[in-house]
Amino acid sequence: MKNLKVILILAVSLIICISDAFADNITIYDDRVSGSVGTWANRGTDPGEDQEVEPGMQTGQVWDLEGFFLDGNLLSMVGGYNFEAGYGGYFSGDIFIDDDGDAKYGVSGVSLLNGYDYAIKLDFGEEAYYVFEISSSGTLSDVLSYNSYGSSPWRYTPSEGETSIADGYFGLGDAYYDSQGAHYSITGIDLSFLDAGTIFVSHFTMGCGNDNLMGSGTTQVPEPTTLLLLGFGLVGLAGAGRKFKK
Repeated sequence: MKNLKVILILAVSLIICISDAFADNITIYDDRVSGSVGTWANRGTDPGEDQEVEPGMQTGQVWDLEGFFLDGNLLSMVGGYNFEAGYGGYFSGDIFIDDDGDAKYGVSGVSLLNGYDYAIKLDFGEEAYYVFEISSSGTLSDVLSYNSYGSSPWRYTPSEGETSIADGYFGLGDAYYDSQGAHYSITGIDLSFLDAGTIFVSHFTMGCGNDNLMGSGTTQVPEPTTLLLLGFGLVGLAGAGRKFKK
């Protein structure tokens, strides 16, 4: 029995150590940048992601969408924009997901369809989200500003009777401050509705399209090392069990 306990403790400890990982920044270039390097819309680099607000839009930290992050299958966002309260009467849109590589965005993204396959609708009152597979009978909404077509789409309205394929709850991070100003976060959007190992593109903007956020990541796949450890653990448990029985 003592050997059985030792095997259990070792197996669990090793699995926890291997699975403990930091979230990855998956933010990518959004194809919207000014022509001049070193401006507010392109701070010193080319393409200048992602501490920027879109060219031709309202400037300032309150509009800045800063990053997508992925921890396993959990998607998060950070920005100077207040996701929950919005700003200036312009509110958060939905998170859009493309899972087959045909998403169009930025200066070439003038179609509302834009190749996205899923919409994750955010309910800030309940701090809940609902995942819809985008259908031709649903409606994709453009952002409100004519300058912001490259930031579309904004929201998805399901057709009557259309039901979500997944749902859950997200976290809202309290604002923290640094030299740039305030930063807010949305955490814990579970992408497990996608197949393991899916390469996806994510998109978010607010109603005015003053900034938009693009990300690209891969959903989690079982780690071979973890599976191997589990196998060794099961073999060890089986052996210890037979010995104990004798």
